[in-house]
Amino acid sequence: MTSKPPSRRPSPTLILASASPGRAELLRSAGFRFRQIAAGIPEPPRPSHLTIRTYLLTLATAKANTIAQHHPRAFIIGADTVLEFDGALIGKPAHAAAAFTMLRRLRGQPHRIWTAVCLIGPTSDDGSRRIHRFVDKAQVTLRAWSDAQLRRYIRTERPFFCAGAYAVQGGGLALVQAIRGDIATVIGLPIDTVTRHLIELGHPGPAR
Repeated sequence: MTSKPPSRRPSPTLILASASPGRAELLRSAGFRFRQIAAGIPEPPRPSHLTIRTYLLTLATAKANTIAQHHPRAFIIGADTVLEFDGALIGKPAHAAAAFTMLRRLRGQPHRIWTAVCLIGPTSDDGSRRIHRFVDKAQVTLRAWSDAQLRRYIRTERPFFCAGAYAVQGGGLALVQAIRGDIATVIGLPIDTVTRHLIELGHPGPAR
């Protein structure tokens, strides 16, 4: 009589509440199986009375909660990333002229990238859900490229969906002179810290 091999328990559902291809690639490369569902909520400007940390955690939590309410048995990842320069937040450029202005302002200058993450565990037997939240930041310095180089970069990469008009993935990496901190934070998801917190929440971790 042939014995049946032990059945594998299905992996719990993990949902990334973001449309970011960079965040998805970080999760995928780390070995996670997940679904990607954009929260699609507005991101209002930071009120003057809120610190950057509080503002970011509020946005990341709102994104995670938006998806969590429709998926009670899933693990949820919500995240938000901003660029800070001289105490001000720099957003995404609407067009090439705005991108050029941003990059001229940032070139050769150190600035900080902040990423906040909110992780929500599945609903427990008592109806509650555990939540872990944290913020990480890294410092980036761009090369002092000429105006012509910046215009060429903007024409080639069209970085209109990136805060500060650049990304460290793809062709944007050539623009970066130095990073102090976790490059995954700059991309938008500190994957090592996310992995640790997911396991603490009861997720089995990356697929082997």
